[in-house]
Amino acid sequence: MIMALALFAMASTASAANYTVNNTTYMNVFNSTGIADTFNSGDGDHTFQDGDIFTFLDGIYENVVIILDKTVNIISSSGAFLTNNGTFDVIQILNTSLYSNVTGFNINGSLNVSADNVTLNNNSINASTHDGIVINSNNVTVFNNKIKNSNLSGINTAGNNTNIINNTLVYNQQYGVRSTGNNTTITGNTIYAYNDHGINSTGADAIINNNHIFRNFLVDNTTYTSIFNSTGIADTFNLNGTDYTFQDGDIFTFLEGIYENVTIILNKPVAIIANGSVNLTSNGTSDIIHVLNTANNTNISGFNINGSLSVDGNNSIIDNNTIVTSPRDGILISASNVTISHNSIKNSTLSAVKSTGDNNTINNNVINYSGQDGVSSSGDNNTINNNVINYSGQNGIRSSGNNSKINSNQVNYNTNHGISSSGNNASLYNNSAISNSKSGIYSNGSQANMSSNSAYFNHEHGVYSKGTNATISGTTASYNDMNGIYSTGNNAKISTAYTYFNGHSGVNITSIGNSITSITANNNTKNGIYESGSSNYISGCTLWGNKLNGVYSTGTNAQLSSMDVQFNGNNGIFSTGNNATISFIYNATHNKQNGILSSGKYANIYYIQNASNNAQNGIASLGDYTYIWLYVLAQNNGQNGIYSSGSQTNLTNIYSMYNKQNGIYTTGYKALLSGVMSYGNTFHGVYSTGYNTRLISIQSQYNKKNGIYTTGSIVEIFNSVISNNNLNGVYSTGYKPYFQNLTVYSNKLNGIIFYGSQGFVYNSTIYKNMNGVYSKGSKAIVYMSKIYSNAKYGVYSLGASSKIVKNNIYSNKGNGVYSAGSSSQIYYNKINSNYKNGIYSKSKYVLIADNTVSYNKNNGIYSTGIKAKIGRNIVKKNKYYGIYSKGRGSVVVKNKASGNKKGNIRK
Repeated sequence: MIMALALFAMASTASAANYTVNNTTYMNVFNSTGIADTFNSGDGDHTFQDGDIFTFLDGIYENVVIILDKTVNIISSSGAFLTNNGTFDVIQILNTSLYSNVTGFNINGSLNVSADNVTLNNNSINASTHDGIVINSNNVTVFNNKIKNSNLSGINTAGNNTNIINNTLVYNQQYGVRSTGNNTTITGNTIYAYNDHGINSTGADAIINNNHIFRNFLVDNTTYTSIFNSTGIADTFNLNGTDYTFQDGDIFTFLEGIYENVTIILNKPVAIIANGSVNLTSNGTSDIIHVLNTANNTNISGFNINGSLSVDGNNSIIDNNTIVTSPRDGILISASNVTISHNSIKNSTLSAVKSTGDNNTINNNVINYSGQDGVSSSGDNNTINNNVINYSGQNGIRSSGNNSKINSNQVNYNTNHGISSSGNNASLYNNSAISNSKSGIYSNGSQANMSSNSAYFNHEHGVYSKGTNATISGTTASYNDMNGIYSTGNNAKISTAYTYFNGHSGVNITSIGNSITSITANNNTKNGIYESGSSNYISGCTLWGNKLNGVYSTGTNAQLSSMDVQFNGNNGIFSTGNNATISFIYNATHNKQNGILSSGKYANIYYIQNASNNAQNGIASLGDYTYIWLYVLAQNNGQNGIYSSGSQTNLTNIYSMYNKQNGIYTTGYKALLSGVMSYGNTFHGVYSTGYNTRLISIQSQYNKKNGIYTTGSIVEIFNSVISNNNLNGVYSTGYKPYFQNLTVYSNKLNGIIFYGSQGFVYNSTIYKNMNGVYSKGSKAIVYMSKIYSNAKYGVYSLGASSKIVKNNIYSNKGNGVYSAGSSSQIYYNKINSNYKNGIYSKSKYVLIADNTVSYNKNNGIYSTGIKAKIGRNIVKKNKYYGIYSKGRGSVVVKNKASGNKKGNIRK
């Protein structure tokens, strides 16, 4: 029927114009006698036609009296507020204004209808000094309006065929609806009425159905006892001389006053509401209000209760009460689907709110000084939101039920935890926990979801999570006496947390399989993150200024990646567990010890973008079988760029520069270094003391001591470039070093110097050093190398049984080869253009054979040792003798000597 009426109203305006007016221009249209025949609405002159539409813009319209004397539609989108002083109706619809429509207005006053076929819909009418709507005409439809606080009735109709549908009428002083006309339809309305005055219809053939009428009775501190007795609510009662029968859902409004020795037992569904300051007191032996389990859907609102309240009825609502000094729990709930909201509860001996039922909602309460918990909830699926809870004797909130939702609470200064949650699948969101004696938030249930919480100044942890599979995200936890976040349950996910200035660590995890991502943990007294469980993943974290380490990881199989760790008091990252992976570290800089310190076995450290400016080492690796590789940059550290003491360590693609000691320092057995670039370090480019070390593709230049310094035995160096170092290019003291495919030049002392026996230099290019190769160990071999333009000797060999074979040695400023070790062998070399002798041998029992020695500025071959064997050499065009042998018992045979200036052969 409503749809049909609406269509009919639209049909009556099919040819109408639509005008827009505001709180000034509307007066050009609507004057003291009605609607003007001609008007200017702000956009030119117009002539009114029946059915025109006027849309009132949002705004306040004061001193309004609108008289409608023609067919018209006036409409607001609900933002037009019409007021006057109450002397006249705000809108009067005269009997000539048939089929008019009034929609969407906020009217502070009354509306009077004298025309037939009028429609009133979606209006809000408040505080009329008489009836809200008065109808004296026929076929009027009133639907979807809200009418409240009229001095008389909400709607008063004397017309026939009136339709009153789906309206809300609230506390109008006489009737919600009063009808004296015939054929009235009153259906689907919600009416809050005083006493029995919901609907009064005296006309014939009325249709009245599907209305929801809530009766409201006024009681005071004397009359209330005629209704509420020692067993419950009376079935019948008398108020002000009138007898009533109680109906479920009745409302009783308690008038202002002091109500003493109160015990209200609610055994039926009811609403009791305080009007003004209503103070309920008792001697404390029983609850002041007790809602029995037969009183479902009860509502208690607005009271000052000096005692306790208990709720056994489901679907009850307890709101806007003040509850003080309860000798037990302030509110005790055993029912389900109960709502406790907007209450103030303080000084309860036990808990302020204790709920054992399921699906309860506790929100927007202020709770102070409870003897036990502020809120104690043991039922499942409870919601605890937007409460302020301070100074509880135990926890601010204690929740042990499953599937709890604990959101947007402020829990401060409580003796135990701010929030304690032990149920499974709990959700804790946007809570603030400050200065609690234990932890701000404590969670012991599995699969808890804690997000966007903040915890400051708590005396234990900011957030303490013990349950498995917890999620902690968006948390700020700072200035707590212990850890910002402390997690002991397995498989936790901790992300996007901010933890500052905590007494222990920013984040502390002791369990297995956790994921920690996007943490900012700065200036904590211990570590930014402390991890002691196994198989944990830590990524995307910023960890600055912590007094110990940025990350301290002791668990096995840890994965530490994508971090910025700077300015920490010890190490940026300290890992002691085996099988750790440390990767994609953006900055590990300015730490007071090491950028990264790893002591576990099988560590995998790679893509370290910047491990610099640390007081000790950029990276220190103490564990065996460690890989440091892919890309590592370590510069300007107080000690070494990389320090490795573990056995069988692999260092690859390392860039180590300008460190105060060594670029790389390794002490472990079987270390492998490859792809290393080491520049400008104060000590050595590479310093290795372990045996069986292999160095491949090393570039070590401009270091203030040696390019490479090794003291271990069986060291191998391949395919490397070593130059411009202040001491030696390569300095080796261990047994059996091996050098292959090296390019060694412009070092201030020796290109390669080795002291150990059985050294082997193979296929290398060595030039512009002081000496090219300096060998002191026995059985040394220099083989197939190009050695030239060195400031003194090309090869300086002191060890016995050494071999210098198939080298190209030229343009050195001293002797091409100087050999002093006994039983040495020098053969198949090309030695020319050296500034002194091509070969100068002091060795006894030396063999010098099959060499080509030419253009040297002294002798081609000069031998002073006894029993030398010199044969099959080609010696030519040297400035002194071709061969000059002074040693007794020497043999000089089958040589080809020619063009030597002082003589070809002298013995």
